[in-house]
Amino acid sequence: MAFVYCKKCGWDQDDFWYFKIQWKKIFKWSSRPLGYNPLSLVLEDIAIWGKPRYINLDVGRTHSWKLLIFDVKRHLKLLFTQKWWTEHSFTKDYFRKKAKCPNCGSTDDFIID
Repeated sequence: MAFVYCKKCGWDQDDFWYFKIQWKKIFKWSSRPLGYNPLSLVLEDIAIWGKPRYINLDVGRTHSWKLLIFDVKRHLKLLFTQKWWTEHSFTKDYFRKKAKCPNCGSTDDFIID
């Protein structure tokens, strides 16, 4: 996984996604058996927050289904804010000199970590 960000304006995106089935982890949904992608993140959230219970946080008691809905919305939002979904798509744009910051257009301060 890699992280893309711009030092000039502070724009960043989530790590690149990949899809890889790991059969040994298939029954442990909290260990991402399908790789790192929005589907595996949502399934992991369901495995963690899907049991109805109350969780004590600093602000008070919160029902776990509210946290599940919040996390699912957050991961689905990544589908629309992610500029490059895979590392392959980023390197293809990088070698074509099309990889630049979507916010400020900088190419010099645009870094993959």
